Amino acid sequence: MQPASKYKNETEYYKAFNSVLEECTSLIIQSNEGNFHERLATILEKIGLFSGVDRAYYFDFNFDKQTCSNKNEWCSRGVKPQIEFLQDVPLELTPNWMGNMMCGEEIYIDDLQALEEKWKPEKQILGQQGIQSLLSLSVRESAQYFGFIGFDAVEFKINWNEDFRRLLSILANNIGSVIRRNNQNRELHLKLDELRHLHSQNKTIISVINHDVFAPIKHVNIVGNRLFKNTDDLSKEDLLEQLTLIINSTKRMELLCSNILQTLKSEDGLILQREKTTNCMHHILADLNEYIFIGLMVNNNKLVSEINGSSALYINRNVVNIVLTNLVNNANRFTKNGMIKITCDFETPQKHITVEDNGKGMTAATLEKLRSGKIIIGNRDNPELSGYGIGYSLIFRMLEAVNGSIDIQSEQGKGSKVKFSWSEAE
Repeated sequence: MQPASKYKNETEYYKAFNSVLEECTSLIIQSNEGNFHERLATILEKIGLFSGVDRAYYFDFNFDKQTCSNKNEWCSRGVKPQIEFLQDVPLELTPNWMGNMMCGEEIYIDDLQALEEKWKPEKQILGQQGIQSLLSLSVRESAQYFGFIGFDAVEFKINWNEDFRRLLSILANNIGSVIRRNNQNRELHLKLDELRHLHSQNKTIISVINHDVFAPIKHVNIVGNRLFKNTDDLSKEDLLEQLTLIINSTKRMELLCSNILQTLKSEDGLILQREKTTNCMHHILADLNEYIFIGLMVNNNKLVSEINGSSALYINRNVVNIVLTNLVNNANRFTKNGMIKITCDFETPQKHITVEDNGKGMTAATLEKLRSGKIIIGNRDNPELSGYGIGYSLIFRMLEAVNGSIDIQSEQGKGSKVKFSWSEAE
């Protein structure tokens, strides 16, 4: 306690102490996340100097790691700091201490040497710091515990009376309320950022629907009207050609709608709910060939595939289906009268699927935009990107989910080569 000689009587002492507490309470309540620890350090110093202790500190709990760490420490002149030695301290090392703390009880030790035998683990740790007397109070808000503040007497023993301890416990609770407020503000800002991102994402998806999905719908309507009005004038070959165009447009719409749906699902993690399973690459390629058959026929392209190593593939099938369908569809869209080759290199735990075409390729500017992984909207200036960017954006999401990578190479007039890689190693 503060030396009695400084005060005429107990009333004057508590008046001075209340003044210190009011100042400390004002400091902490008006703090924010940015200056919280700076103000807490000031509070610890003020109380430490007033009460005549040698060390004042704040410890923070990390219940995920089951540890606590010294975040703030004030020491009187000549007293050795302990903060560097008190980081990530396992909670299990101080069972009695934690038992009291989690019940919201104070820990008041007026004489360390007089501690009961059951407090032996705590006595050993405190003794190493030269502590003779100690007061520690939990920092909490209701049933939510954040840590504790403490005051050590090293040079000589100190007695804290009940009123003094009670007033300090009120300050500790105020600190807990501020920590909870800061945590809630942080969570609120994170939620706001998520909402802004979703809003931006939704605006982008609406733009994709408005431009890229409606384009093939309009094409289907035009061809359908033409067929309806000129059925008698069309030969069987002409009719087949027009029907093929309709099917190709609907396939394109199907993929675009699927990509939009999968993008929305990926925001909630729904797309990866299916667990990893062993899949046959031959079956995946057969399904892909059937899906894209009409598109290949319209563009007069040939699709070939090669599997090096075992055809058994251990992966979430949603991932490989989405990636491969988009890569092959994009290759087909920008290739006429050409060849699309799928090469699967499965001879090592590091797996690679490469899709290569000899189509028109991409400009350097387009390539840079696709490598960004962002959704790109086709427009009059960039008609080649129509319905293109959302597929690549989804591919990047799938890659992130399996810790994979993608390498996109392209040269205008010569074609493109895209390699999708991931590891099967657990």
